[in-house]
Amino acid sequence: MPAIGPTTGGPALAATVLALAGVRRGGRILDVGAGSLLYARPAAAAATATGLVVSCDDLESIAHGTSRGPASWAPILRVAAVPGGLPVHDASFHTVICAPAGPSGPRLADVVEELRRVALPGARVVVSATAATAPSDAALLAAAGLEIVHLAESAWSGALVCHIVARPAA
Repeated sequence: MPAIGPTTGGPALAATVLALAGVRRGGRILDVGAGSLLYARPAAAAATATGLVVSCDDLESIAHGTSRGPASWAPILRVAAVPGGLPVHDASFHTVICAPAGPSGPRLADVVEELRRVALPGARVVVSATAATAPSDAALLAAAGLEIVHLAESAWSGALVCHIVARPAA
């Protein structure tokens, strides 16, 4: 796997993930497991006011986050995760991010179909995993109909993180 470079977390990690994701002006971005909005805030700045960022997380995480940025940013819409799937329409997003070190193994298998469902044709889906789980996680994504387009590594909180970039297979 090619290394992206020394990334220690925070803004540098977010910049790496957003570059891999291909976030663009006017894009619609879904950040699954958004927590502190590490990706949602810079994604909103990159998408500008013509885009939309949806951050999906549990209610407790939403209560501790903020949903507004400068007026030049895209809006960040915070939605609560619900049992049985993401509360968004099919084929809605240009970019879907599930990182850093998102679910892996059986937990990833439970959500990978949802990631594919909400991604537009040609969208980029970025899932981060540990170095140990990246090969099996990439296989899960491929088995669910996502074409792996890039694997990259970076460091986060002293650990190696693998970013799996995929898109819905044609």
